[in-house]
Amino acid sequence: MIKNFIIYFLVSLIILQSLFSVDLYYSGVCFVGNSNEFDELFPYSKKIDERAGNNLDKFVYPQVSQAAKSLDNINLIVAELAELSGSNAYVLAFALDGESLSIGESELKKGNLFDVRTQLSAQILVFDYKSRAIVFNYPVVAQFTSATRGEAPTNEFILDMFETMLLDNDSKVNIFNLLIDNLDKIEISNDQVFRFGVSGITLSESSFKRFPENIKESPGILERHLGQSLAASLADNCNINVLPFIGNTSALALEADEITNTNAAIGGKMLTRFSNGDIFELKVPEPDFSMHLTLRGFSYKLGKSTNVQQLVVYGSYINLKLMQPFTDEEYLNQNFKNVYIDSTIKGSPSSLSRDWFCFSTATSVLLDEVTKQLLEPDKNWCKKFGGKNAYEQLKSANKIIKKCKL
Repeated sequence: MIKNFIIYFLVSLIILQSLFSVDLYYSGVCFVGNSNEFDELFPYSKKIDERAGNNLDKFVYPQVSQAAKSLDNINLIVAELAELSGSNAYVLAFALDGESLSIGESELKKGNLFDVRTQLSAQILVFDYKSRAIVFNYPVVAQFTSATRGEAPTNEFILDMFETMLLDNDSKVNIFNLLIDNLDKIEISNDQVFRFGVSGITLSESSFKRFPENIKESPGILERHLGQSLAASLADNCNINVLPFIGNTSALALEADEITNTNAAIGGKMLTRFSNGDIFELKVPEPDFSMHLTLRGFSYKLGKSTNVQQLVVYGSYINLKLMQPFTDEEYLNQNFKNVYIDSTIKGSPSSLSRDWFCFSTATSVLLDEVTKQLLEPDKNWCKKFGGKNAYEQLKSANKIIKKCKL
């Protein structure tokens, strides 16, 4: 009798699960942005995708098919979009929305050392096929660091690093592994989830002076990377729904005091292009709460030294604002700072590429740490990296983060 009851109970659970799980059609890998900007936005990822024709789709399809077998929250269907025939079914896509490369050079006695850091950002995107409205998204960022000694990294060396991030299934920095690992976070039917957004990035004139020439020529690319890194850190560290941040990818005009981003994909539209030629202009909903990041500037000073080594301290300074767009109510408006300590051979000249590598590392670490503090503020951390008002400010913001948790 008990055995029959257990069997009946388990069967009932399976039936209920099938009733409440949502059908989701997997559509493939896409790139976000205008195709005429892909050479600037995705110089390596697009080349890898085009090798042997749609390389990324060929890699991801079997991974997604395998993952679909163990998902309880959705019924993932690996099928062609054409089968939907204009219905209002939900579509899942893996959207690559950012690629960056940073190289730092250090002068050493036995040949210069070149630190290489590659980064990819991507989104789990779920949209309504008929209305083209985004109903769920989840951003992730992957970084890979390597180095060469004596000679600068070749184009093939860099391409191999990106290939590891895109096509090596055993790599911990594979961007698609990160996306697949978060498929269980997909939530479509919950209308009560509050949406978070990065409303914009401001690059101060003070910070602009430290930029390499290629970033000075296209500051919109840096804004895009900062916005995507902040969005991914918020999603990962705070477990909240964060809308896509695309930014203005074209070079922005330098104003007298600041450069501002005016084209973030919040409450607007974003263009996605699939390898098979499909193009979708997706509608991005308005956020319930938004965060604005200001890159205030950088500092550089010499630290302790020995007969051989010289420590260099790089500082990064930001401001974060958290507000409710519809009421203009402000929950956080606080400055934060972080330092990155680098060691060089004493007497060696400063390298612009090395300086920027260290400045950007200090900023990246700061964004990760401050978003962790939004979830669990720590007095000692706040005092050291934010100042005397930071703890109270973060406690105020923490109330909003708790309200937005998935």
